[in-house]
Amino acid sequence: MTDLESAREEYLSLRPHYKALIRVVQAVLQAAIRKEGIQATVTGRTKDMAQVFRKLITKPRDLSEIPDLAGVRACVLLPSDAAKIKPCIEQLFVVRKFEDKRVLMASNELGYYGQHFDVELRPEDAKRIPKVARKLRCELQVQTRAHNLWSDFSHDVTYKSPTVLPEEVVRRVFRVVALLDLVDTEIQASRDAAVTTPGFEEGAMVVALERQYFELTGKPHDPALSLYMVRGLKSLYTDAERPGFEARIADFVNAQRGRLLVRYQQYSDNDRVAAILFQPEALMILERMQANSFALREAWEKILPIELLQDLSDVWGAAI
Repeated sequence: MTDLESAREEYLSLRPHYKALIRVVQAVLQAAIRKEGIQATVTGRTKDMAQVFRKLITKPRDLSEIPDLAGVRACVLLPSDAAKIKPCIEQLFVVRKFEDKRVLMASNELGYYGQHFDVELRPEDAKRIPKVARKLRCELQVQTRAHNLWSDFSHDVTYKSPTVLPEEVVRRVFRVVALLDLVDTEIQASRDAAVTTPGFEEGAMVVALERQYFELTGKPHDPALSLYMVRGLKSLYTDAERPGFEARIADFVNAQRGRLLVRYQQYSDNDRVAAILFQPEALMILERMQANSFALREAWEKILPIELLQDLSDVWGAAI
């Protein structure tokens, strides 16, 4: 049996264990990201056999020396969110190696900016998978959406090019890199500027609600609906109360966490109530439902049919 054949048989026997490892890594990471109130897409995969062969052919080595046979990727919108995830990973996993691609580049270089971690599970989490899988490693990547796009694009161009690319093509590739880097920078700067701009009160309230919502459930929501609802209901809080809105919502979530988690689990597939319940502003509505249901009903009738509020009150078990 050749070395490649031996490696193939070894990998095929280990691949189910790598998949088990990925499931736990994803679950641990998703829970941490949600706790931080960050919206992220977390995906995982094992390498195809063809990819493994390519790595062994281009750089002969033992199978165990290939760091990314199992991979998990967290994709976020804002660079600041990516920065918040790094300490979570360092706390929750055994990090054997870390690379920040931006730091590794010279100031006059452009390219892929992502964080790569070579991790193992901590003993308490490793108990959830078979013994043979407990010491396997997983490559964990944290990227913004812009650089996730660049990663996919550059991978496609690099591996499908049979030769050195012409200078004009190289220049085009670097223009794409520069544009995507600018996208990251401008998205972050725009978000930072917007939430501190006078008159952006509704947007700041939505941001505060999203922080709590993403900790409770990973379900996506409609941002435009959130803004419409918050704009229509913000009068439920007086001018004196609104500066403390974020703390008020946080206190409500902390006090009702168990109840909220049960409702999100019970109604995750219920289309009748999902349109309102699985929106960040539902937390604001439920908080007002308990604090001043009469005022809530009066404000609601100005923007939406009362039947929708009744559906939500039935779910929560409170009269309006």
